[in-house]
Amino acid sequence: MRNILSNTSLASLVVRLGVLSALTVSIALTTLGYVAVRNAVQESALEKLSFSVDRHSRNLTSSFREMQLNARFLATTPDVYDAARLIDANGAVSPDPSSKAEQARHRLEQTLASFLAERPEYTQARLIGAGPNAPELARVNNKGGRIEIVPPEELQDKGQEPYMRAARSLWPGGWHLSDVTLNRENGRVEPGSRPTIRGVFAISDDWGDVGGYIVLNADYPALVHRAIEYVENGVELHITIDQGHLMAISADRLRPDLIFNDEIEDPESHATAHLAVAPHHETPGMHEQDGFIHIARETRLDGGRTITVDVQIEKSVLLAEANKKLMVIGAVAAVLVGLITLAGLLIGRWLARPLTRLAHDVNQPRSPLEPLRLKVDGYQEIRLLADAFEQVSEDLAREGRNAETIFNSAAEGILLTDEHGTILRANPAALRIFETEEAAILGKNVTALMPERFRSNHGRHFASLPDRQGTLRLGGERGVFGLRANGEEFPLEASINQVKMEDRTTIIAVVRDVSERRAREEQLAQQARELEWRATHDQLSGLLNRRGIDEAIRTYADDVQDVTLIQIDLDRFKHVNDTLGHEAGDAVITAVGDRLREIARPGDNIARMGGDEFLLIRNGKDEEATKTFAEAAIPVLSATVEFNGRPCRFGVSMGAAGGTVDHLRTGELFKRADHALYRAKGEGRGRFRYFSPEMERRLKDRANLAAELEDAIEADELGIAYMPKVSAVDGTIIGLEALVRWNHPERGTLSPATFLPIADELKLTEVLDAQVLKHVMRDREKWLREGYEVPTVSVNVSARRLLEPNLVKIVEDMGIPRGTINFELLESIFLDDTSEMIAWNIDGLRDMGIGIEIDDFGSGHASILGVMKIRPDWVKIDQAIVRQLPLSETGESFVKAIIDMATPFDISVVAEGVESAHQASLLKRLGCTALQGYHIGRAENAARTTRILNRAGQRAAKPA
Repeated sequence: MRNILSNTSLASLVVRLGVLSALTVSIALTTLGYVAVRNAVQESALEKLSFSVDRHSRNLTSSFREMQLNARFLATTPDVYDAARLIDANGAVSPDPSSKAEQARHRLEQTLASFLAERPEYTQARLIGAGPNAPELARVNNKGGRIEIVPPEELQDKGQEPYMRAARSLWPGGWHLSDVTLNRENGRVEPGSRPTIRGVFAISDDWGDVGGYIVLNADYPALVHRAIEYVENGVELHITIDQGHLMAISADRLRPDLIFNDEIEDPESHATAHLAVAPHHETPGMHEQDGFIHIARETRLDGGRTITVDVQIEKSVLLAEANKKLMVIGAVAAVLVGLITLAGLLIGRWLARPLTRLAHDVNQPRSPLEPLRLKVDGYQEIRLLADAFEQVSEDLAREGRNAETIFNSAAEGILLTDEHGTILRANPAALRIFETEEAAILGKNVTALMPERFRSNHGRHFASLPDRQGTLRLGGERGVFGLRANGEEFPLEASINQVKMEDRTTIIAVVRDVSERRAREEQLAQQARELEWRATHDQLSGLLNRRGIDEAIRTYADDVQDVTLIQIDLDRFKHVNDTLGHEAGDAVITAVGDRLREIARPGDNIARMGGDEFLLIRNGKDEEATKTFAEAAIPVLSATVEFNGRPCRFGVSMGAAGGTVDHLRTGELFKRADHALYRAKGEGRGRFRYFSPEMERRLKDRANLAAELEDAIEADELGIAYMPKVSAVDGTIIGLEALVRWNHPERGTLSPATFLPIADELKLTEVLDAQVLKHVMRDREKWLREGYEVPTVSVNVSARRLLEPNLVKIVEDMGIPRGTINFELLESIFLDDTSEMIAWNIDGLRDMGIGIEIDDFGSGHASILGVMKIRPDWVKIDQAIVRQLPLSETGESFVKAIIDMATPFDISVVAEGVESAHQASLLKRLGCTALQGYHIGRAENAARTTRILNRAGQRAAKPA
């Protein structure tokens, strides 16, 4: 505010403003006056011309139409009509002067003479017959006011005159230009010949029959002179008929320029006379051309004729009056400018003194936080201005105090420097951040507050500030550090802006100590890394888990073409868990993970896939190298692990397959390696197998077999064979075992061992069990209808189905009669599961009267504890144990131990695989309840089983 009044006298400012205002107003008034006058004069002139054109057009149109009306009037008078009726059919008129025809002609001549005497512009009136041979009845001429009646003997006879033929041809055109006097030899217009307007009207009776024509001729120049009373100064008038100029009239005189465009044709010679063709024709409307303004009006008459009236005037003539008025306005404007300028000077000098004192008081030195206090004498307006200055000063001082309060109380540090980086001020927060005093840093460069390694970059950023738009932010992802007074470095963020105030530039830097935030961010980042690690790694072994190996496969390097996948499975790991506890099993998993990391190559991906399954993926595809690695790795990985002083013994089996990265990503390599591992474990465990073409063939064959099995199950093509189970005491049939068979059209009869594992992989076990039960119940009903006493039938069911929550409901819906079916549980290793679902399902099956049998007992699949926990109705000694009898005393002792274990729990024991009478006798002596095997009876289809039941007769036991 002080600078407003510091450099220039306020009085001088006012004077200059006054003069500038005067000039501006005068220029504006002059411009507006010129435009207004010019437009007004043009509009007035144009309106006047337009009115004149309309008047001339109306007058000319009235003249032509009046001629038509006059012709019509004459044609309807009784004298004319009566005279026309006296013409006979041949066009002849009686020559007798006393006849009615001559009397009618005389009256007609008088009527025409009276008509022409009253109208000097008309030069001739005629009555002619209608027919081609009709004569001229009467003709009266007007020669400059002298009326002349043409004698009958001079009239045209029989209508042979070209004029009469042309006149008749005009009807119903109404009117037309007549020919001028032509020189028949050269076709030129005779001197003194004047253009004539000819009007024609038919004489007809009440029925419309035409008896003759009235023809009126008028002098065209006289007709125009009568219509055009005057023409404005500087204006030229053109009258056009049918697009040809007939007459041009200027303001100084009326000149009958015989300029027109018309054609006259001789009916006999057909010669055409072109009379002075017009140079141009104006289009109706208004336009400007070649410095002339044209206004044209066009009127259409009867018969298709048009009249165009064109007025033209030079534009300079039109604006001459405007220029005169503009000179007057210019003089007035000059006087006005002088008066305003003088008034401005007087007002400036009048206001100069109090304003000068006001400017002096405002420019006195003072604190920016101190408001103005002005002493002003004089005019009220100056007092109001001083009050406004004081109010603005008060507001600025208040804002300054507020800004100072904010500066001192801000939570973030604020540094003010000049454009060279010299510190001008620092708020308390900045002093706390840098742990220093204001006196210690004022006057120093801001680089003193940052470590040495950041000072060069700071200078580069500082130099770019003048060209930068917006805020310069330092810190963020790029670490920036500050320096405390004690030499300690700390991370900070800074927002830097430049503010230009008059002749100086101030740099404002807002700084924040982000030490605590960075520590929290690092902690969160570490937690995120740990969570990511946990999500992709096995917590026990520290190896990759399924998700981790999937991500590793997904991000495999593009330059890697071939890879080898090795599946690793621990043998007898469940035994370690069962005998030594799960902590021992965890120790084994940890040890195997550590050993894998030790023997793996750099770049190998190692993962624990779950349970006792491990996986290793390495670059390259080399069967021999992989075999060498596996043979060396198996003894290392399967070495005994000590846990709490007790040895944990287990084995390791491996299966490997090589292929491309695409095979790995699609899962094909997993299938191959898994098949190789399956072969290794099937050949005795503790082995390694590399996927070979022969394995691939078997794998494809297995895949084909799986597809065919789905079709066979869907079509219900599987059959049932029944193997009898007899009492060891008397040999009576006490049960049948239902064995599913697949009579393959190409492979022959397939045993359950061939296709049941496939059905289990395809999740078809439930459907297959339902089909077997359906066949069994159907065969049993048939036997009952035929009068047989059907024993209990045992149906093989996977023990894993005991883990299904809806098993009881499924079996209940089948409607199985009580005591007719036993479930013989396969894969009894699942019975060691402590799940409550197994106990719940077994109780539910027993409630429905379904017996429970354990298959292949003694082969190591199920522990004694697991069997005793479910308390089955039967246990079946595995045929591998029975096959040792009677040669092995160990086998005999083992059978005796199983029978002794089962007897106290009221569990019946059946021995399968009995192939000799000696085995049957020994098993009977050892206490077996029932026998089953080829010695007893082979598995047969339903028809042959019917014959077996028939041969058994009454020895067949009744179902319980």
